[in-house]
Amino acid sequence: MTGRYADFDRRVERWLDEASDSFAAGALLDAVLDATRDRPQRPGWIVALRGGGMGTTRFIAGQPARRVGRALVVLVAVLLALAVGLLISGIGRQPLTLNATIDFFRTDDARENNTPFIVNRDGTHETQLAQSAGLLSPDNRLLLSGHEAAWIRPAVSNPDGSGLRVLDAYPDLKMQLIPVAWSPDGSRILVATGGEDMTPSGIGLYTVRSTDGGDLIRLVSTPSGDSDAIRGYSPDGSMVLFSRIGFDPGIFVVNSDGTGLRRLSVPDSVPVDLDFWDAASVDWSADGREVAFCALDASSLPSGQSNSDLRGAPGMYLVNRDGSGLHEIVPSRLGALSARWSPSTDTIAFTSGHLGLVHTPAGKELTGQPQVWTVHGNGSGLTQLTDGRDRSVSVTPVWSPDGTELLFQRKLGNSVTLWIMNADGTAQRQVTPTPVASDFVGEYGWARLPSR
Repeated sequence: MTGRYADFDRRVERWLDEASDSFAAGALLDAVLDATRDRPQRPGWIVALRGGGMGTTRFIAGQPARRVGRALVVLVAVLLALAVGLLISGIGRQPLTLNATIDFFRTDDARENNTPFIVNRDGTHETQLAQSAGLLSPDNRLLLSGHEAAWIRPAVSNPDGSGLRVLDAYPDLKMQLIPVAWSPDGSRILVATGGEDMTPSGIGLYTVRSTDGGDLIRLVSTPSGDSDAIRGYSPDGSMVLFSRIGFDPGIFVVNSDGTGLRRLSVPDSVPVDLDFWDAASVDWSADGREVAFCALDASSLPSGQSNSDLRGAPGMYLVNRDGSGLHEIVPSRLGALSARWSPSTDTIAFTSGHLGLVHTPAGKELTGQPQVWTVHGNGSGLTQLTDGRDRSVSVTPVWSPDGTELLFQRKLGNSVTLWIMNADGTAQRQVTPTPVASDFVGEYGWARLPSR
């Protein structure tokens, strides 16, 4: 390689060596960005590294026209993972500050284009990124993506994009095998099916062997007319958690070998479905022993009617992973629209509010002036963190990797911006200097890279 890219590797190595010097590191990273700006495609180390890893991967099976397209877009390059690519090869050993940067999408008013960005947690150095689907393996050695041909198949490569291998052990199988997540031990890949070319009998959730794409195991068969939104593997990898919307709604877990499908919610409850963020209303506890979810009461809905558009006042519930101990911890009069469990404490951050009758660009209307709250797993300590005194609404909080801060979106009029606050609600400050959308957005998170 010659010309302006000839010293690229040296710049990256210098950036890592001098990472402790924030001024020098920022200058060198700016140089690297400039050196790669005109490339048709930046290297494969520009990958998705969200705070929750594989446990937060979301995907929809069944009713796929809206959701599959969104899920494929969600698996994008969200940050400049220079440090990650070289740490894998043993270059540089400086610890990374997990709370340093934020990745997000800026969405146009028509809700047709989602452009990825990264920004420092103090709002500086907002940078647009190139898109590239991918999920790093648990050991950070392989990049998982979807290879699009006649039928989508999982593919793995080195983190720099080299050595691409399509895992097509079933070339004659006429169904999509769209990669969703790695198993925690990296031995399996969770895949989902769906699409207009699929027969209803084939729609569902599967796993394949990560070495070659073989040993296809069906976990879930999604009933016709329903859709399944995956929250992800349990921390120990023994179960997969998902919510179902449609004629047979509920919160479900299934063993990772396809046995033991179990409904955790009561039959007459319908999981909250935020159209702009799938599976935002359900989450594992940090130890994987419990599940929190937000749901509406559908007992008054006529038999045989789909409840995917059910509106009203949802509450939040807690249940053990075996289905026992189901109880309400946030009453429906306050409402609960999203749920995220702290990675370090027994505290759940959630969005208050109800689902209204109006349909907005982002989906169902959120009413009752939604705000960010927290509650302990035993139902105590209910605390409001944002107050909306400026007539704003604040929704969908996401914990920082160390559990000390919350990232959330605030809407005032037709302007949505991202904000950070301490876990107790103090020190609220705006992260994105300009709006990210005119209505609510999804899939933002904490990037695991040093600030620029």
